[in-house]
Formats: sequence, C-alpha cells, structure tokens
Amino acid sequence: METLYITPQPELEEIVVSVAVCEGRDPHVIDALARVIEQSPAITLINVDPNRFLNQSFYLYCGPVETVLEATLNMLQVAVSKIDLGKFQGESPPIGVIDHLSLVPLQSGLLPQAVRLARRLADKIHQTLKLPVFFFAENARSIQRRDIRAFRELDYKNLPALWENREQLPDLYNPDHPNRSGAIIMGARLYQVNIAFCFDLEHIDEVRELLKFAPKLLPDWDYIQRRLESEQVRPFTRRPVHKFLKHAHFVIDDVSRVTMVRVLCNIPDFREMPLPLLCEIVRHMAVELNAGIIGSQLLGYLPAEVLIRAGEFLVNNGDLAEYEALQLMSYAVDYLRMDAVDPFILDRRVLDYYCRPER
Repeated sequence: METLYITPQPELEEIVVSVAVCEGRDPHVIDALARVIEQSPAITLINVDPNRFLNQSFYLYCGPVETVLEATLNMLQVAVSKIDLGKFQGESPPIGVIDHLSLVPLQSGLLPQAVRLARRLADKIHQTLKLPVFFFAENARSIQRRDIRAFRELDYKNLPALWENREQLPDLYNPDHPNRSGAIIMGARLYQVNIAFCFDLEHIDEVRELLKFAPKLLPDWDYIQRRLESEQVRPFTRRPVHKFLKHAHFVIDDVSRVTMVRVLCNIPDFREMPLPLLCEIVRHMAVELNAGIIGSQLLGYLPAEVLIRAGEFLVNNGDLAEYEALQLMSYAVDYLRMDAVDPFILDRRVLDYYCRPER
C-alpha cells in the first residue's frame, strides 16, 4: 500500500455519493443500476448493499465530480423506468423510487461546495425526471429538515396533499407533474461514521441496563483528562462530556457465537466528536460494568480526515507538520484497537483510497 497524501483541496474534485433505491429484492434491477455506475471507468462502485426486509438497495460510489453527476442522473433514470411503486412491498411505504441521495465530500472544508453541487444536481433531477425534491442535511431550509427522519411519515401516495400545506411543500416541485415515481430526499452532508466498541461481556442486558442510566454514569472531564494524560495525549478544550455525546448515537447488540457485546456509535459530525475521546467515554462505561474493551470495529467506511483528526488529537507534539497522513491514521487505528476484532486494512476502509487510487 502506497502512502496516501492528504492535502487541503481548494476545489471539489472528487465526490462520494450514497443512494438508497426502493428495490432490494429483484437482482436484475439491482444489478442493472450497478452496471450504469460501472459504465464509467473513472467511477469506483465501492459497495452495493441490498436489504430484503426494507426492500431497498444502498449504493456507495465515488469519482470525479462531473462524471459522477452524469452517472447518477443516468442511474436514477433507469431506476424510475424499472421500478413500479404500485408493486412495492416493504416495511413502510416509500417516499419515492429513490428514497434518498447524499453527496459527501472527502474533506469537511469542501462541504459548502458540496452543498452547491447538490443543488445543481437537484435542479437536473427535477427538470429531467419531474421528481419533487426535498432538501435535507446541509441543504435543508429549516433545522427540522436537516434530519432525514423528518420525512419518514411521508409516502408517495400522500404527496399531492402536501401542495396545500406550505410548511410541508418540497423545495422543488411542480403540482402538474405526474406522481408515479414519488419524490426524492437529497442533500450534501459529512460522512456519518459508524463504529462499534466491543465489551468482553456475554450478557447484553448488563450494557442495556447501564445505558438507561448513562447520563448519570458519564465520566466527568477530570476523569477524561487524566485518562488522556496517562496516554500522553495533548490537552483538549474542556467541555462538559454530555456536550460531546449529543454528537454520538448509541445502540447495543450482541454478536452471535462470540462472547462480547457491542456498543454501536453513530457520529453524524466527526468534527465535533474525536474518536479517541469517544473511546474514553465508552471505556468509562465498561469500567462501570467491571468489563474491558476488546477493541473497536468500523462499520462501513470513513474518510481519511476522520482518522487524521483522531491522530492529531492523540499526538502530544505541537508540530503536527512532522507527521504524514499515514502516520496519523496508523496511530489512531492502534489507539482505538480497530484491528483487535477484525482485520483493519486502510485501503479497503478509507474512502480516499477508492477516490484517488493513483495516489
């Protein structure tokens, strides 16, 4: 694996796209949509994840901005032509053939450019496919609409009723357009990091009971600071721990045939929740259970910036210029013990390696 050099980009050159399509059972349709993306050699199709229960498939791919926009529009056209919402069977009625679409920059500093790009793509989708568009995440026109859950009560059958309610109107719509393919939710956002911390416990109820009282059991800042100092981590701005935890969502599961319980953490904004700090908070929870942490597991992928920020957090040295990106990422992986449960291979889990294979 060659060294990956990460430097701040003045312009948005590559973009990651995450799309959820309302077809998770018909392999012919699922494969047909993947082939549209793969037609361009400049685009890397990172993952296709069909979910039969939800009857949705999730596509993750990346590449040069203009090439990705063209391929995405082509893919959505094929989806609209092949998927009949009238025959949909799933957990809940969908909002449209395309449930949601996210544009994700590799670097957080490029998020404003990704917002403008999402608006440009939305205009093309609306004009070409005649789909109403709801903006969410960074493109949302209200705080409530930033969270995709704000749209979960909607389904394609009741969309025409929204035209009479100004508060629920899509951001782009034409009431004269046919409603056969529903609407689409889309916007630009940071990549949401999902990481699991593995406790050496056999009984999930112990951890579930603990999290009921989590606000009372959270470590105070002095505990966190002592832990970080013991690891020779540089000081971090003092803030109440619960202020950090609003940037992480917790779920618990157990792993069959393995004597461990996982605390799953979803981090919508990695800028506000450094992974080493989250690790120390979860480690304190383990102490309360007289348990240890075996290690952590990355669920899915992440941008290099997440690990680089974690490495910078850990480096007890004022001159970060001495460290290359690969060193910082490796430091973070070791500290978080990301390879203790499963092998962790940087060029298989870091999105930048897919988007910049020549580097």
